[in-house]
Amino acid sequence: MGTAHTSKRPPLKYHLAFCTTQVIRHGEKPGGKKHHGLSPAGKRRAQCLKRVFGSGDLKAQYAMAPAYKRSGARRRAYDTLKPLSRYTGMPLDTSCQRDDSSCVHKVLERETSKGNNVVVAWQHTAISSLVRGLGVKGLVWDKKRYDMIIHIKKGKVHRIDSEECEGLDKRWLHWHAKKGNGKGKGGQYGRIVDDESWAEGAGEDQIPLATKGASFASSFVAYDEDDNAEEDLEEDVDLDDVFGRQSLGSAMTNWFGMR
Repeated sequence: MGTAHTSKRPPLKYHLAFCTTQVIRHGEKPGGKKHHGLSPAGKRRAQCLKRVFGSGDLKAQYAMAPAYKRSGARRRAYDTLKPLSRYTGMPLDTSCQRDDSSCVHKVLERETSKGNNVVVAWQHTAISSLVRGLGVKGLVWDKKRYDMIIHIKKGKVHRIDSEECEGLDKRWLHWHAKKGNGKGKGGQYGRIVDDESWAEGAGEDQIPLATKGASFASSFVAYDEDDNAEEDLEEDVDLDDVFGRQSLGSAMTNWFGMR
């Protein structure tokens, strides 16, 4: 009597083939180990992400951040995506622990198979192990950078670029990572991931995503020079109410006139 043949399930990374997983770092943090949450710059970035991932080519339908503690520890990623979640109504999943990559992979498999693009905000020291299970090897994240987006689909990196938030990422405007760079890893010119982790044709000269420029508007909403800037940063402003169908220039003029 023959033995029934059971095929092994292919690696999880091959199931993440339906939509894109966009991995980012949480927003800027305040100085000191005992300070949880985001700095003023981090709050500005959180507002900016409402435009980066709330519409256009990078629009996401699901968001993930690691579980945080009652003390507020590990809450930065959640705070980074909370304005985006409120603005779009997308779920913000915090069911996985920071170092539980297997849990994250299962959620990504479930959501991408439904046709959802997923944005994942995480602590940069834990991102390498997280994306390794998705097929991305050799990731080196420059600890000084909070702006990078890693676009992963079908177990390969299709693009690495900047969130380009106004007032925060001027240095990285229109920047994108390339493969085959011989100047080491990390930083402005070094390789970010191993060449084998790139999709065919990716990591070469690429045209910036035009619709991502709309993200500039959101960071203006969260920025104020007066003494009440901290309070303004906490507000969750509906940008559609402010900008509507106006041009960016006239919208900004009207917005600051309202202030």
